[in-house]
Amino acid sequence: MQAVFARRDLTNVERLKVFDRVVKYYKEEPSAERARLLQDLTNVQAAAVAGISSRTMAKARKPVVSAHDAAQRAPRNRIGNGGFSTVEVCDVAQEACMDPRFCDMRSWVAYAGDSEQRHWEAVGIVDVETMWCALGVDLGDPNWTSLSTFRRCLPGAWWY
Repeated sequence: MQAVFARRDLTNVERLKVFDRVVKYYKEEPSAERARLLQDLTNVQAAAVAGISSRTMAKARKPVVSAHDAAQRAPRNRIGNGGFSTVEVCDVAQEACMDPRFCDMRSWVAYAGDSEQRHWEAVGIVDVETMWCALGVDLGDPNWTSLSTFRRCLPGAWWY
């Protein structure tokens, strides 16, 4: 919206038409996403012009965080009761997924036209708790980390 109003080749009448269309667009189906178009207005102005509540304006002003971005965030590097940091637990979990005691590595080739692409997958052959207990024995401490932390550190949806 700011880019439209900052243009010098538009008259005030044209700007008013654009603004009226934005307000009409919001009123057709009120939502925080549509209120994002009017996020530069104050709460009082938004309420007067389009009837937008201050709560909706607060949601509209929040930065958009996609689920993919949230999943890509690095884990917090805390030290657990067993003395392992979260990053270390994630490293152990990654290595365990390649261990033939716990999973089976499979591959296949997908053909699409003239191209082929090899895919790999690790298929669990034991449950997560058995894997966690065996790793505790290997590391010399049965309470090396909590089971829930270990589950969170496993890659993808491997343990479902």
